[in-house]
Amino acid sequence: MPSKRFFCNNLIVNTGTPSGLPALEADEVINFEQFGPLFKHCKDAHLPRPSSNLRLGTLSEYRRIENEAVRDGLEGIFKVTLNFSKKTYVKFDALKQATLGTLMIVPGTSRGNLNANFFNGRFTNGSVYSTDSIEFEAADKDGLNVLGSVDILAEGADAYVLCMSTSKDDGAVILDPEYDSVWSIKSGSVEEFAGRIATYLCSISQVRQSFCSETIGPLNAPGFPPPPQNEYMQWRFSAEIWEVIYREKTIEMSTTITDEIIQDIFNSLDRSAFIKPEEFSHEKEVRIIFRPVMIDTRDGRRYLFPNYLNPIFIPFDPLLGFVESS
Repeated sequence: MPSKRFFCNNLIVNTGTPSGLPALEADEVINFEQFGPLFKHCKDAHLPRPSSNLRLGTLSEYRRIENEAVRDGLEGIFKVTLNFSKKTYVKFDALKQATLGTLMIVPGTSRGNLNANFFNGRFTNGSVYSTDSIEFEAADKDGLNVLGSVDILAEGADAYVLCMSTSKDDGAVILDPEYDSVWSIKSGSVEEFAGRIATYLCSISQVRQSFCSETIGPLNAPGFPPPPQNEYMQWRFSAEIWEVIYREKTIEMSTTITDEIIQDIFNSLDRSAFIKPEEFSHEKEVRIIFRPVMIDTRDGRRYLFPNYLNPIFIPFDPLLGFVESS
């Protein structure tokens, strides 16, 4: 079914359900390296104990929390800026790829537009949109001359996040004064630990109710309900374990748009949940990401619905064998 598109002045918002992502092989669902123990600093009340709960926050929540010391306003988001301060020749295909198809490339002047679309990666999909103040001048059949700037923001599908650290040192994390305790996932246990959480999340109806009514993207358009589970569509959770990459979350281009830059853009969007600014590098963070998905058993394709998620509490009891407290 073709996606719905609504036009309002210079605004184009694609509200169609995103297409399915490629199937993952079983050994790719959890990307696991042989980490040592992973540490979590907390208040004493939040240590793992029988009948206690583990809180899983979300990417969207961490963008909006009030604590400026730990808030990353681009959590799960990646930005690309094209800024041509002087007239520059750019190939059509390179410009389309670098702006992920959001830029309306026609000769003349384009100012103040907001264009939205979806992107689909290997691990996630999401919303991408651009604003521009740019001039195009036809050059030849392959390209045009460009003057001005375009800002592109890409927001990956929301997910539950458990942030750990490879360091037990208090200096490795930004601590609340009341964070006087630490617990850890035992060395060699993180894969099974994550698997237990994913299995539990898959078993509870609360997760389906945790979808917020708005979607990712600039307008918080009405959300999409997950498709009903039937003989073909199965409700699952994927779990990914990655070391955080510390780098700038904006790629800036002002001259030639190379194939290497385009590949960096695509990889960064797909891994945006595991990229943080360099200022956080002392945290030595390892992230466990849990993504709610529907899987079509006929072809293995995965469907991530781009609604915001609410944080969730899960019981520590089935996890206690994998953790230690101090």
